[in-house]
Amino acid sequence: MIRINARLEEIHNKSSAKRARAETFLLVLREWSLQEEFYAQGMNRIFKRLVDKPENIEFMSNFHNLIGNIAERTYAFVKVLKDEIFANFDSLINHQCSTMKKVFCDGTKAADFVEEIYTDTIESANKYYESVQECDKISEKLDKEKSSSKKEKVLKVLLEKQKSLKQSFDYYQERLNKYTRTCKKYQGNMKKIIDAYNFHENKLKESFMKTFEKIKEGFVYRYSSLFENELNFFELNFNEEPYSIEEFNLPEITLDSYTGKHPLYASDPQCWYGMFQNATLEGLDQVYKSVYIDDLNKIIAKAWLGEDLSPDDYIIYNSRIKELVGRQALCFCLNLRRNAGIFTITEKAYLKLSELIVSVLNECERSLDVENSKNIIILSQTFHVKIDHGKKFLLVGIKDHSLWKNINYWEKVINSTIDMELKKQLIENYESNKEVEAMNHKSLIFCQLISFGIIMIEVNVDIKNVCEMVKKYASRYKFTDGEMLSLIETISESLKKSQASENTSTPC
Repeated sequence: MIRINARLEEIHNKSSAKRARAETFLLVLREWSLQEEFYAQGMNRIFKRLVDKPENIEFMSNFHNLIGNIAERTYAFVKVLKDEIFANFDSLINHQCSTMKKVFCDGTKAADFVEEIYTDTIESANKYYESVQECDKISEKLDKEKSSSKKEKVLKVLLEKQKSLKQSFDYYQERLNKYTRTCKKYQGNMKKIIDAYNFHENKLKESFMKTFEKIKEGFVYRYSSLFENELNFFELNFNEEPYSIEEFNLPEITLDSYTGKHPLYASDPQCWYGMFQNATLEGLDQVYKSVYIDDLNKIIAKAWLGEDLSPDDYIIYNSRIKELVGRQALCFCLNLRRNAGIFTITEKAYLKLSELIVSVLNECERSLDVENSKNIIILSQTFHVKIDHGKKFLLVGIKDHSLWKNINYWEKVINSTIDMELKKQLIENYESNKEVEAMNHKSLIFCQLISFGIIMIEVNVDIKNVCEMVKKYASRYKFTDGEMLSLIETISESLKKSQASENTSTPC
């Protein structure tokens, strides 16, 4: 709530107090005038008694003339007070009282209207924020639901809330526009009001000055024979500054496109409305991915240049990668650079990206996210820093993560990869001859075991565990002893190379 009337009341009270002083001054002048009139009448009686006998006229002629002169001048002074001061001053005060009362009422009405619009604008903003927060909560509930039927129900609720969110934002925008227009009009009105106060106070000041000049003239005329020194006590000190319109500046309100905590509401409201038109669960997944990709791409771009990330960047990044779709979006962003052939990075970028990827691996480990962690492995074997004796791949920066020590994790990765590659081979290279097909399958599995065995070595998995896993899969897929030995020798050779150059990893 703004209190713009408070200053206007202060000015009005101050101005009223000045007029009250003027009225007191006028009352004092009237009393003075009355006393002077009584004095003049008394002096006139004395004057008449001095000349009531002929023999006294010559004897007291000088004194008689002085008394007559005093009476005459006193009457003249009273006439100045009555004719030239009382009427004008009284008229001015009465006119100002009625005028300034109207000016004050106009000002308070204008201020009350502005305060009403201001309050309405703030309330509309609060309702808009509340709507966003409601949608935030419903979106979080939508994320947590596993059942498609329940998701559909939650989505319907979200769509209904989205309508009210748009209405609240539109109303907030309309109120804000009205407040802005009202502020401009109010400033214009207040300028006129302040000018009126300044004008009338100047008139009051001028009236005071003229009044004192008149009194001074009459006083000097009356007592000129008695006073020789300058009459400084008739001077007034008016040293107050005029009122300024700057004191009535109103608080500015700007349109705040509130961003919610949930990623869906972390962008401009117009984006929200577009996202939710004819929304379905399938379409919503794309919306999520689009939002996450946009956010993460900006952060990856900064890290790619080796720039420091802001606290807000870290907050957004960490909140996005907590979700599966966020980790998918991150891999998508990194893969864009891979597809564009951007493999070489700077040392600063290497450090920043390593830090970000470790955070993703933490989430993968927490949620047992095999697919995205597997993609991270592949991508980290692509991006590298050039060093004197070769290349330092991003995998080196993440090789000590605790996820790699989990043998069950590697089994899931290998199973997932083999299944995916076998399906892919069946689709792309259909082979009717079962023996040839079996050989192709074994060859594919052989390559995958070598590939992951080497990766496990490079991320410091114990060689014994690696060999045990290779033997397990070789047995499962009926490898011969010679094939198994060849697998282990190839992986062991990789270990020797890794030990020879600890800071270098070789892409598979």
